[in-house]
Amino acid sequence: MTIFWHTCLHECRKVIRFGIIGFSSWLLYAGGYALLSRILWIDGNRTLENFLATCVSAVFNFFAHRHWTFQSHAMSHAKQFWRYLAVLASAMLFQAGLFWFGHEYLHWYDFAVVFLSAGISAFYTYVMHRFYTFKHAKQSGAEAGI
Repeated sequence: MTIFWHTCLHECRKVIRFGIIGFSSWLLYAGGYALLSRILWIDGNRTLENFLATCVSAVFNFFAHRHWTFQSHAMSHAKQFWRYLAVLASAMLFQAGLFWFGHEYLHWYDFAVVFLSAGISAFYTYVMHRFYTFKHAKQSGAEAGI
């Protein structure tokens, strides 16, 4: 198999794994939001409930992506965690802004906004995690098999 096709196959596997973990995280997030907003804290602030549900799913997301999606152990756990938090903070602010804009400003149905904002932020987080958070250390030509 040529290096190009091997690389493409490797990247496709990461994208599929990212999708599986992302969808699982989204289910955890949406379920957490539903539990908070519809059962535990019915009269609560929807934006705060959204934020709390996002935090819970983020913890699952980090560990699943580190160990399964990107199988990344090239740098310390702590260093990756801080990088993950930086990406997460920017993605959460972006997603919270989208939620506020859609739900509070445009008055769209909250679960429609949950679904749309998650989809929009998925592309951003994949790129950032792939090339920043879980980036492998550069290999020399001999280590890469070249």
